[in-house]
Amino acid sequence: DADAFVDSNLLLSAMRNGNVPNEFIKERLAVLAAQNIRFIMVHKTLFNAESMYRCPKWLAHFTTPYFEDDKVIVYATQPDPGIDLLTQGDVEALDMRLGSQIDLRGYRLSSDSLTAGEPLAVTLLWQADSRLDEDYYVFVHLLDADGQLVAQRDGVPVYGERPTWSWWENEVIQDEYVLATDSNLSPGTYTVSVGIYSLPSGERL
Repeated sequence: DADAFVDSNLLLSAMRNGNVPNEFIKERLAVLAAQNIRFIMVHKTLFNAESMYRCPKWLAHFTTPYFEDDKVIVYATQPDPGIDLLTQGDVEALDMRLGSQIDLRGYRLSSDSLTAGEPLAVTLLWQADSRLDEDYYVFVHLLDADGQLVAQRDGVPVYGERPTWSWWENEVIQDEYVLATDSNLSPGTYTVSVGIYSLPSGERL
C-alpha cells in the first residue's frame, strides 16, 4: 500500500519525518521516476511550525521546483540526461560496449600516479541506450604488472543510489569508486580494470 511504499523509500520516508538528507537527492528522485512516480508534492499547509522552520533548509538541497505557489511545491523526478558530463575537460573519453545495452563512455582518475597507502578515486561514466530490467553490479579492480588483484570495489552504482534498473534511456550516470591501497604497495605499473556483472551468477557483460 501507499504507506509501505513510502516506508521503503529513503527519500519519501525521510521527507515524511522532516529529516531529508543533503546528498543523493537527485539520485533518489530518479529512482522514484523509474518506479513511475513522476512528481512529488510538498503541501506547505500541512507543516507545523517546527517543520516549517526546517523546511527551507532541506528543500535547499533539492533541484529547482517544477511548480511552486503559496500552498504547494512540486518537484519532477525524471533526471537530467547529464550529457554535459561527457564533455568535461578532465574526462577521458571511451566508447566501450558491455553487453547489448550499456556503454562505458568515459572515466576520470583522481591522480595519474599511484601512491602506496593513498586512495585512488575512479569515476566511471555509464550510458544505456534503453531501459534495463536487471540489477547489475559494477566492479573496479586494481591489478599489478602480473595481473594480481591488489585493491577492489564492487557494488551497485553511485554508492547504491542508482541501481541499473533505474537508469533512463541515454542518461549519463556518474559513478565513483574509491580504491584503498596498501601502504606496502610496491613501485611499478598498475592497471584499473572495470566491468559489470549480474548476481548471483557473477556472469560479466
